[in-house]
Amino acid sequence: MLAAALFPAAAADYYVAPNGTSSGSGSISSPMSLAKALSSSSSPARPGDTIWLRGGVYSGAFNCTLAGTASARITVRGYPGERAVLDAYPAAPTASATLAVNGRYTDFRDFEITNSEPTTRSNGPSGVDLYGPNNRLINLVIHDCCLNGIGAWMAAVDCEIYGCVMYRNGRRPGYAYHIYLQNGEGVKRVHNNIGWGASGFGIHGYTEGGQLRNFDFQGNTLFNNGTQSTHGEMLVGGTPPDEHIVFNNNYLYRALSTGRGGLRLGYSNQSNIDLTMRDNYIAGGSVAFNLFYWRAPVTVTGNTFCGSSQLAHVQMSSGVSPSSYTWNSNTYYSPRSDAAFGDQSRLMDWNTWRQTKGWDSNSTYTASLPTGTKVFIRPNAYEPGRANITVFNWAKTSTVSVNLSGVVAVGAPYQVKNVENFLGPAVASGTYGGGSITIPMSGGQSSPEFGAFVVLSSAPSSGGGDTQPPALASSSADSTGVVRVVFSEDVNKSDAETKANYTLESPTGTAISLAASSITLSYNNSDRTATLAGLSLTPGATYRVTVRNIRDTAGNRMTSSQASTGTVVDKTPADTTPPSVKSSSANSDGVVTVTFSEAVNSSDATRRWYFTLQS
Repeated sequence: MLAAALFPAAAADYYVAPNGTSSGSGSISSPMSLAKALSSSSSPARPGDTIWLRGGVYSGAFNCTLAGTASARITVRGYPGERAVLDAYPAAPTASATLAVNGRYTDFRDFEITNSEPTTRSNGPSGVDLYGPNNRLINLVIHDCCLNGIGAWMAAVDCEIYGCVMYRNGRRPGYAYHIYLQNGEGVKRVHNNIGWGASGFGIHGYTEGGQLRNFDFQGNTLFNNGTQSTHGEMLVGGTPPDEHIVFNNNYLYRALSTGRGGLRLGYSNQSNIDLTMRDNYIAGGSVAFNLFYWRAPVTVTGNTFCGSSQLAHVQMSSGVSPSSYTWNSNTYYSPRSDAAFGDQSRLMDWNTWRQTKGWDSNSTYTASLPTGTKVFIRPNAYEPGRANITVFNWAKTSTVSVNLSGVVAVGAPYQVKNVENFLGPAVASGTYGGGSITIPMSGGQSSPEFGAFVVLSSAPSSGGGDTQPPALASSSADSTGVVRVVFSEDVNKSDAETKANYTLESPTGTAISLAASSITLSYNNSDRTATLAGLSLTPGATYRVTVRNIRDTAGNRMTSSQASTGTVVDKTPADTTPPSVKSSSANSDGVVTVTFSEAVNSSDATRRWYFTLQS
């Protein structure tokens, strides 16, 4: 007993898969269901353990109650080289969140959360709701959720949101955000995330009955949010005061011609207190920076503000003197020299701003927009070889040069993803030879003057070369007639698009011919996925797909056939259209015939009091 106490058991690895079961042991050959793995009452995972999510789609809403410790966190992580996706649709279209986190000291990283429902429903689930303390969301991809991407609520004390890529979250106009925050105790850390295309604010810290205290925002990139509203990129403010806010090295952009704002700190409460705002780069919007009702200490230094209208608008709390703020060493660009600044009483030019406020004695103002190119690189603390790249391309050049020294090792393979097509092909790739690489600025981003990218890299080759054949990593099938096969690595495109290399059965044991020209086969090397489309599949039926004779890009060929099984997911859109009367007829025999637009409830259709006849 003494030995067990002194030498705790080594950390264990467990595996889940879309076709994992509640009876699975959690071994790689007997994976568990995700619901079992995340439940503290059924999961074998203990503090220090890792739960690996194998590739494929996990349909449903999931509740995590796992409890790690401060010294031995539990990790829930996507399996390397595979794409694991949590999708609320079709199993849980009206859940509050695809992933609800009620446990503690657990890290969630390297997988995808979305909602593939093909409607504009606005009351569907958020991506993640954080309720438990001391949890971390790391390098997740969260997109197209009905409501918020992430909700980090009062009870989620000391949580961290790091390195996540978020886009197109929110179908409710103006009231859905990438990150919705509240906080009282501890510190909420929001670092190195990228978010674009939210319905409302990119980041929204707001409450009427809770608290807005102790937020640490660093290294985040937000751009072109507020797609269904007049909201800007970010707001922290509500009925209670903002308290103890750090906002450093963040990058905000929206097209300079838009009438919406950029950053707003403070709302209606006149007792906000303790703000540190350093080294941010904020461009665009009707007002680049709004500051409402703050009391000292307030520090605003080293920031750059760019825009075609107001750059800074400050409303002072009653009785607060500008001299109590530290506001200096900033850089401003705006062609509107007569009204680039403002307060609650008036707009003003640069000289009046400095004279009336007593600020910016060592700052600079240029009465035009910036020129040239400004590049910011933020290495990822949790994944060596990964970094966020934010580019303000004022010169609108077709390419930019980016130095990856200190991020990517010389000799290592790398790829650069444009976050506006993050799951698509890389816009640049190769083997890093040191120094700068070239990134195209026409790779699908919405504006040539701005781009956000993520560079991904692995360790350099040891020189022995790739000798391992590819493997079938996972598969999925749905009622739209699509079967997807994910390989463990990039494979030969010609092999992957040869129908003879595949066998499909559904239900299992009944072969489906793939010969028809209406059945297509395509391969995407960016996510290592081969897609069969144009099939006829029955929802709920079992299937088995077998793959053979596939080579990887190094020429290594599969040594034997490999199979993956599962159940056809029902993705038939819900019927939300009521029936109507299509036609009617009457004859002299006293018969009236009513034809409906679709099949209707037989009990309803035979109740005479549901009909009115006039003749």
